[in-house]
Amino acid sequence: MKCTSLIYSSSILLLAGVMMCSMQACLKSSDDTVIKPEPEPSPYISLINTLSLDGALLDSFEYNSRGKLVKFWHYDTTSKSYNRYHEYVYGSSGNVSGYNYFQQEAGSFKLRSRGTSVTAGNKITLYTETFGPDNIFLGKDSSFVLVNGIGQVTMSGTKDTIVTPDPAMGTVKMVSYRNYTYNIQGLQSTTGHFYRSATRWNAPIEEETTVTFAYTDKLNHMYSLVVRDPVMGIYLGNYQYLTAGMLCLSATTAVINNTPGMKITYTYTYDNSDQWKEMAINYPAYASNPAHIARYSATYKRIDIK
Repeated sequence: MKCTSLIYSSSILLLAGVMMCSMQACLKSSDDTVIKPEPEPSPYISLINTLSLDGALLDSFEYNSRGKLVKFWHYDTTSKSYNRYHEYVYGSSGNVSGYNYFQQEAGSFKLRSRGTSVTAGNKITLYTETFGPDNIFLGKDSSFVLVNGIGQVTMSGTKDTIVTPDPAMGTVKMVSYRNYTYNIQGLQSTTGHFYRSATRWNAPIEEETTVTFAYTDKLNHMYSLVVRDPVMGIYLGNYQYLTAGMLCLSATTAVINNTPGMKITYTYTYDNSDQWKEMAINYPAYASNPAHIARYSATYKRIDIK
């Protein structure tokens, strides 16, 4: 026991001596000059700056100092210019509350639509106003989503039957909604339900489409744009290949009315910082569509979070 106690006591004294020497070394140099500690590095995130498809510019992203998307530019290959953009508006919560959409016409950008949102409990109502030439108001539509306690969309659309007049059929009935499930990586699946009664030109249709998501082991920084921000998740709904989860996608599988699924795979080329610089989305042959590959490339911008 004495031997053990001596070893234990010696270890404590040695550790204390090392700590004291380390503290003194941090505070003073050999000539007793006080050395200030190095400042902590600023937190930052690298987000996509420009996005190209098959070698042609597609979109450009602008962010604020908190890494939030503030402008989303869309490139026109005909005019070879960014001729449209979304400008996002944020509320006091730090989440997006709406947007303004501008199109370039006659040399200047004109407001063509405006999105706003109203939150009540777990329901968010989304409003869209549209405008014509000379800022003429054309109309206002609304839709809504349900969210869970951590700001994830659980349902979009409505299970209510929408009835619209039809000169030939009297009325047309429609139901359209989508359910969302999640796992620790992000979006796990979506299941969309769509029904429309017969019209003069079309037979009735009823579809259920389920899409499941699988992921790589590589971090996806673009997920930060939509995490805990359900309205932005809806606004960027056409860009789920960029924002689905905290990891990059490896595959999505779509099943329509229990028919054999269509599996789309994603392959990447990464840069030195482990972010993808090229992404190939591999579409299989399906129905009358041949197999093809969509090749995306991205440049990044470092955002120092303030």
